[in-house]
Amino acid sequence: MIPAPAPRRHARSALRRRQVLDAALACFVEKGVEGTAIEDICTASGASVGSIYHQFDSKTGVAAAVYLDALADFQEAVTRQIDPAAGAREGILAIVSAHVRWVEASPARARFLQQARHAEVVAARASDIAELNRGFGQSVAHWMSPHVAAGSLRALPVDLFIAQLLGPAQEYLRGRLSGRSGASPETAIEFLGDAAWRALGCGEGADAPGRDGGEG
Repeated sequence: MIPAPAPRRHARSALRRRQVLDAALACFVEKGVEGTAIEDICTASGASVGSIYHQFDSKTGVAAAVYLDALADFQEAVTRQIDPAAGAREGILAIVSAHVRWVEASPARARFLQQARHAEVVAARASDIAELNRGFGQSVAHWMSPHVAAGSLRALPVDLFIAQLLGPAQEYLRGRLSGRSGASPETAIEFLGDAAWRALGCGEGADAPGRDGGEG
């Protein structure tokens, strides 16, 4: 038998991996990681037990790969909206909007990121997750630095900047995913974007540091 060309084999392998990740995500969201058996993933994906173990080593390895895949997709969706030419306020609003819209478009991935963030599955790919987070932080820092130098954004460590920028939206989205939130995404984007600008911006409409509980 003539071996399949390497690009074709790689394409098939990538497709099978995608099928396993998508099937596992659906199982994990429905049953939890502990409640999902490797056979459930096999049934949902059409992959054999041996194929899954060959690619991921274990069910924990599958769950960790799903987590990493979802995190990378979220971060890419946000960084894709960071326009170096945009003003500080426009950039903040774009990032908040991207956050909310990603969760609306990918609720299963968002739910799994919430469910698994403190589980042992994260430890299985801790270094890869840390690398993704470093890259995300660097992207945000690269965008914010000229605005900080120009005096239009507050000078904060990037981890605090991201926490203030995305934290309130994350809380809203956690409630929305669980069915507790009544505000529409459009309303949330407008309100949370404006709140983020007031907290982080130094231009017109922003809260000046040292006032209303700010630094000083």
